[in-house]
Amino acid sequence: MGLFPFFSFSLFTICIIFSSLQNSILGCSDLIKQSCKNATNDDPNSTYDFCIKILGENPKSNKAKTIEELALATIDLTICNATKVVSTISKVMRSKVLKTSYGNACLKNCLSIYSDAISALREAKRAIRIKDFKKASVEISSAVDAPSTCEDGFNEAQGEVCPISKENNLFFQHTVVSLAFNNMDGHIGL
Repeated sequence: MGLFPFFSFSLFTICIIFSSLQNSILGCSDLIKQSCKNATNDDPNSTYDFCIKILGENPKSNKAKTIEELALATIDLTICNATKVVSTISKVMRSKVLKTSYGNACLKNCLSIYSDAISALREAKRAIRIKDFKKASVEISSAVDAPSTCEDGFNEAQGEVCPISKENNLFFQHTVVSLAFNNMDGHIGL
């Protein structure tokens, strides 16, 4: 009988942990599920799974009651991601991974591009709050271009490889989701 209470407690604890994980990962609100479905429905650049993943991991998203709140949450997530990219660029620059001055100049340019993208996303957030969805769309669209502009610099020289391609791709996906949510909120047909 001494083992039974321990087993019951352990089983109960495991059920609670599983339940909370299920709620945080699989238990996205219906608003998130439907919005992600709508946002990614006709967009070849974004996927439902990615949308669900980023919003499902964010506690602010799970509390959202409106598309506008989700649009703001996606912007916050995208700004956070851009900040991580800036940090990664800084680490790569300090590590002296790139052996050519051209590669280093490209990376420095990427740093500037992402800093501008963060500013544009902050402007987009302000615009969404005052319901200026067209301005928000313009600002987010400028941020969407950051990864390809960064990559293009490296592609112009033979033999140069962008050391942050993975980060560029992830940021692009974030911005596409942000743009889709803004456009749904503002009903902007682009």
